[in-house]
Amino acid sequence: MRITRAEAAALGRKRSPRPPKEREIQKAILAFLRTVPGVVAWKSGGGMFRLEYKGKARMVRMGHRGVSDIIGWRADVSTCQRCTPSRVALFLAIEVKAARGVLTPEQQAFLDAVKAAGGIAFVARSVSDVAAGLGVG
Repeated sequence: MRITRAEAAALGRKRSPRPPKEREIQKAILAFLRTVPGVVAWKSGGGMFRLEYKGKARMVRMGHRGVSDIIGWRADVSTCQRCTPSRVALFLAIEVKAARGVLTPEQQAFLDAVKAAGGIAFVARSVSDVAAGLGVG
């Protein structure tokens, strides 16, 4: 037998809070990144959609497989020992995952490639993960 919300409230039961969805985490992270000096970031467009042409339907992929959910750059100062300091931009890739989300092999390969090229790349499940990944308080 199911009970209504009103009946559950009357019994003093509360629903356990649901974990935030990935898109909610992305939105909070993007809002946070707008407050970090030197960081420019946006949601990477990707996915698939259905396209119909001359009566035939097919799925079309937008973007590349594995590209992180949030990409951009972080301004930094070069620390070359033989040259004068100059401003550079480090590529930034943030793969956003919900609490139980798992990276695909393509996503892991993209993050590894960004790191190997000297960029900043990590997985974030919250805004605090992003703050830690960027080394900001």
